[in-house]
Amino acid sequence: MQVEAQAAVDPASRLTVTSFYSTPEGKSAARRLRLKTGPDALPVEAVFVGEFRKGDVEDWHVTPAKFLVMTSTGSYDIKVSDGSVETLGPGAIAYYEDLTGEGHRNEATADGSVVLMKLPDDFDIDAWTA
Repeated sequence: MQVEAQAAVDPASRLTVTSFYSTPEGKSAARRLRLKTGPDALPVEAVFVGEFRKGDVEDWHVTPAKFLVMTSTGSYDIKVSDGSVETLGPGAIAYYEDLTGEGHRNEATADGSVVLMKLPDDFDIDAWTA
């Protein structure tokens, strides 16, 4: 059996998370973080799965709890207060902690599905970043 060689993965590109958070002024913002790898498990409280259809829109809203969201298929745009847009597609990981303020806006750009992992209220993403 012949195994095809795979290209090496740049460590800087692995486990990148787009974090959506609230600023002290009540605006939403986005930043990119890298999750640490290691033996510790994330303290996930519940796992949900969801589907969306191209054109689905969730107007401005805050997240009801802290969530890590992994996009399985499809793609969607997330808009934050300053008008910037993050496009998330298959394999993307997002962390939502904009619990107050203006929140964010979602718009599906293709049919797809996500896995949502609810995290504890006291979860600190910075403790899990490299």
